[in-house]
Amino acid sequence: MANLEQARRWNGETGRRWIAQRERHHAVRRLLTPHLLRAAALGSGDRVLDVGCGCGEVTIEMARSVRPGGEVYGLDLSGPALDVARGWPPTPGCRASGSCGATPRRLRCLRPPSTSWSAASG
Repeated sequence: MANLEQARRWNGETGRRWIAQRERHHAVRRLLTPHLLRAAALGSGDRVLDVGCGCGEVTIEMARSVRPGGEVYGLDLSGPALDVARGWPPTPGCRASGSCGATPRRLRCLRPPSTSWSAASG
């Protein structure tokens, strides 16, 4: 279970700052993402769990790598970041989920669907 203080921060000011700076963060990840995807050796039909998906930029790239027939499930503690991720144009095989607030009950419910995964990213 995630730390309640972490949940409060990522659903408050820290989350808002991360979103405000997401272009800067993405510029750095843009250089690293091709190496991540190559190392992960994702392919058609793979199922990937992206833990800490944030605003979903890398999640979308992974979803493109597992087409056709694959799926990437983005999971994050930050509701505001997931709202950004859900706002992207639909990407086949890509879902952003796992939004939670800072209450213990909701944090306990923070679980990906029961399934087997080809890979996990985080």
